[in-house]
Amino acid sequence: MKLKLFGAVAAIALMTGGTANALVFDTFGTTTNLTDTTIGGDVTDTIVDGANILGGERETFLSLQSGSQADVDINSPNPGVLSLNNDTGSRSNLTLRYDGVGAAGLGGVDATEGGAHNAFDLFIQFDDSPIDIRLTAFSATGSSDLLLSAPGNIFNVPGFEA
Repeated sequence: MKLKLFGAVAAIALMTGGTANALVFDTFGTTTNLTDTTIGGDVTDTIVDGANILGGERETFLSLQSGSQADVDINSPNPGVLSLNNDTGSRSNLTLRYDGVGAAGLGGVDATEGGAHNAFDLFIQFDDSPIDIRLTAFSATGSSDLLLSAPGNIFNVPGFEA
């Protein structure tokens, strides 16, 4: 049995509860498909899409930690969806990096839009096994981490929202 994380209505956004206007990091409208069958090291992909990705670029890193195979599919076969699949007994790390085209930075983008937004909205529609999600924000003065634990056994709408 594969372990799956399936994020539908897929957009990572920074927002306040109930706010319809949010700074969208990624609509997952540009396709990435990666498979890793070698433990250690990363399989990577870089996508440039100024209209749908904060900073104009998403770097995707998939790293198999144990087991036989891990796959990540973004926007394929399901439009606007990120899907991470681990074969039975496999563990992997998935990193999405948004740091501007060629690591040029985000050009001073205020992710809080002047303090109007103070939370990440991450929607998971399907997750059959517990998973840890780490969000890290970097600035010129340092970084800040947020670790979220999704409980697993999420099989339908409304899913899990963190």
